[in-house]
Amino acid sequence: MLILLVPALDEISSRLRALECANCHLNDRGIMQLLGHMERQNATLEAINIADNPGKVHVERFQVSMSRFARIRRLDLSRITKTFGDEPLFKPEVMLSWKLEELNMNGVPVSLL
Repeated sequence: MLILLVPALDEISSRLRALECANCHLNDRGIMQLLGHMERQNATLEAINIADNPGKVHVERFQVSMSRFARIRRLDLSRITKTFGDEPLFKPEVMLSWKLEELNMNGVPVSLL
């Protein structure tokens, strides 16, 4: 599935506004490759859904990728696990720069400390 998306994601002229890859059986590598290729769509991408995939998110790489999506309005990471570490998934300054209207993190462990 990812192989079919890569050419469209890599093409800047695609101007994708939403990407739904929920429950696509993406493993660790698949999720991180998807995020890496999505970065080319950072000027137009407004909605990302990678919920319900078994792969883990590598926090440091995820932070870098997500910091590039200034137009993001909807983000669904439900039931996504992350790698070990104390780093947050999102840095506060990144979240404040987004135009986020909806954030779904059902089933994602969070620390309030």
